[in-house]
Amino acid sequence: SEVCITPGKPFTFAEIDFQSTESKILAFGLPGNPVSSLVCFHLFVVPAIRYLAGWTNPHHFRFVNFQRIIILI
Repeated sequence: SEVCITPGKPFTFAEIDFQSTESKILAFGLPGNPVSSLVCFHLFVVPAIRYLAGWTNPHHFRFVNFQRIIILI
């Protein structure tokens, strides 16, 4: 399946099942643009690796409320 994200197209994720064993391979297709590739890696691949490693909260920390600070000089 594809993920609709801009910039960062095309990003693809797939699970490959083997009929002979019960193991799966996770395949991530990253974009060609280096910056988009790095962003997609940190948004999707890093949490997947953390989840597989057994982290209780594999997602990145996100700040919901940003306050704008204006400094007058």
